[in-house]
Amino acid sequence: MIVNYGAIRKFPALFPLFCIILGIIFGSYINVEPVFLLVTVITLAIFLLIFYIFSKRLIYILDITLIILLVFVSMTAFALRARLPSEAGYELGCADHYGILLNNPEKVGKNTVFDIRLINSNGRFSPLIARVYAEGLNKKIKYGDVIKLRSKLRIPDKARNPSGFNFYNYLRINGINLISYCKDEGVAPIGHLRGNLFYSKIVFPFRDYCMRVFNKNLDDVHSALLQGLILGYRGSIPVAVKNMFSNAGIVHILAVSGLHIGIISFFLFLLFRTIRLPFNISVILSCIFLIVYAFVTGLRPSVVRATIMFSFIMLGLISQRRIILVNIIAISAIIVLLINPENLYDVGFQLSYAATFAIVILYERIYSIFPLSMRKIRVLRNFVLLPFSVSLTAQLGTAPIVAFYFFKVPLIATVSNIIIVPLVTLLIPAGLLTILGNLIHPFIATVLSGTDWLLLHLILKLSTVLAGLPHILLWVGRPSAIFFILYFPLTALFFIFYGRKRVKFVIYLVLFLLNTVMFLRIWRMYHPLLTVYFLDVSEGDASVIEFPDNKICIVDGGRRSDYVDYGKKVLMPFLHSKGIVKINTVIATHSDVDHYGGLITVLENFKVDKLLINGSSKTTFLYRKLLKTAKDKGIPIYVVHTGETVWCGDYPFYILNPPILKGMDLSSNEGSIVFKFGYGEETFLFTGDFSNRILKLSSDLLSSTVLKFPHHGATELTTISVGRNNRYGHPAEENIAILDSLKSRIYRTDRDGAIVLKTNGKNIWVRTMIK
Repeated sequence: MIVNYGAIRKFPALFPLFCIILGIIFGSYINVEPVFLLVTVITLAIFLLIFYIFSKRLIYILDITLIILLVFVSMTAFALRARLPSEAGYELGCADHYGILLNNPEKVGKNTVFDIRLINSNGRFSPLIARVYAEGLNKKIKYGDVIKLRSKLRIPDKARNPSGFNFYNYLRINGINLISYCKDEGVAPIGHLRGNLFYSKIVFPFRDYCMRVFNKNLDDVHSALLQGLILGYRGSIPVAVKNMFSNAGIVHILAVSGLHIGIISFFLFLLFRTIRLPFNISVILSCIFLIVYAFVTGLRPSVVRATIMFSFIMLGLISQRRIILVNIIAISAIIVLLINPENLYDVGFQLSYAATFAIVILYERIYSIFPLSMRKIRVLRNFVLLPFSVSLTAQLGTAPIVAFYFFKVPLIATVSNIIIVPLVTLLIPAGLLTILGNLIHPFIATVLSGTDWLLLHLILKLSTVLAGLPHILLWVGRPSAIFFILYFPLTALFFIFYGRKRVKFVIYLVLFLLNTVMFLRIWRMYHPLLTVYFLDVSEGDASVIEFPDNKICIVDGGRRSDYVDYGKKVLMPFLHSKGIVKINTVIATHSDVDHYGGLITVLENFKVDKLLINGSSKTTFLYRKLLKTAKDKGIPIYVVHTGETVWCGDYPFYILNPPILKGMDLSSNEGSIVFKFGYGEETFLFTGDFSNRILKLSSDLLSSTVLKFPHHGATELTTISVGRNNRYGHPAEENIAILDSLKSRIYRTDRDGAIVLKTNGKNIWVRTMIK
């Protein structure tokens, strides 16, 4: 048989879901054109006809046809969704644009954020949607308002560094095509259109009402946290609180999902039954209110999934039919993907369904591991074993996805959820009662908000304690595709097997993993590679050298200021994504903040063997902080000069600059550390911001395969770290002309994003983030 019909009869929704997911993945990599569609259909028709002639079994033909249809339709849908609408026909460069607000503005940090559907010059609505970040906006605007935007629009950035955040894909999944940054004076209201009455009269007014109630009765932090828990609005939650929740493994409570929908559905049903409504009416009203609530929270994939699930479950109570949760979960996933196939790549969608499927499939298996004597003790069962089993199952399902996007696994997550989730279960109904109480009289809301404050305070205090425990985060790096392919089936098999079968399975698994590790080590031994990453830190430098023996050297770290810290924004995520926890050598080429600033963050968060500096007498606050951080962390500091050799593992760095000058100090740029190192037949020359006169020298020292261009570049290949549209005019046309005359291949971070060079000592392969 082609299909296991026993499984199909029991879980009929899983098969089409699998085919749709497969089609979306194919659509991500295959450009579907009409000619391709026609040729494929004809080819498949011929194949099926031949197959039927020889086999005479129609059931096979139906199986294959269904698989192909689902895969191909979803593949085409994804390709069309990704292609339309196009920004190509719209004038992005002009300064004035018109649009209608699609939502009420939300405060996020210093910015007020809202989405607009653009209006073309002929007065017609464009299919393009822009997200506007307005700093210091004081004007009162709302859903349906027509505004004039005096600001340039641009296409969001794709990931410019390895494992960096892809802002472009994130916004595309949410239907956003363009972005704009402006000030208060850049937004001018000019009119109002009625818009969708459901949104203008119900969704947005109710959301604003809830926010006003919380803001009136709670302080800023507690109000922001309650808004995140009930409304899914996290813009006002302090970054420190978000990080704390993330480290404790409970950040999911700030994203409205199955936990929240389950609590709210039970609250609504209990409320309607309390006022003596009939059972069936209570169920139907609960479902209606859940659907409205899904719109209030923004129709996120996790909310849609949970709303569909609980609606089916509650309607099943009316029909008194047995509900198979796996089918309901699969149906909800199909609906979400049919609405927007790109949701498959939304992290919320992936985490939500991974956790839900894991709980439904593995929860009972994990619970059954506990001895029967423990399961018979009611208090232990209800308050420890059951919550632990659910939490552990959810963590097993989501851990690889969390590692893929955030490069870490919170080891304390299971315990944290056992402690925090019961408080959230009490807090959400308490918050809803506060909203209802305010309808009766504001004083009632004020009294009830005391309970909200107490529960929120407990959550914050306990989260602070949990997140502050030592060694609770395991930085694992980004898992590979092979890991995902193996992890989920192997995890499921471990809990499905019992007794001796489980023991045998573990033995075989350990042997398989040991052989895999040995094979990879032998492969790397005979195929060693050196990799150099020239990261994009705008106007500044940051490079990471990864040697074949896994030794790591960082050369400069970009800028650090009150507005941006490239150590935190670029270097830390990159190092975590590679699973790097120890750095052998850190080099601050000179004392300009756009070179050493981000290194402070690196020294604060990673184990570092040594720091190399040029001995500059510059005494700015941040440079002193760099040196002080190194001393406080016990990191040896070495001042290097011309003629010295510094070793990074088994690889020597030959220092070419600065010279030893007694009684005088070179300028910041002229005092840059210039060094050269080699790997096999290939050599690399790093120059910091040393004078561009180095390009005019005729010296064996300059003869290198790869040149790191000085001052934001004889050589075969040159990399230039430079900010886009920078005000300094870098790189200078004179230097580019010199490099062109030397026939050097030029790569620039402003144009190419991060530049990755790999070499085996004989050849160099170059990859850029921006194709």
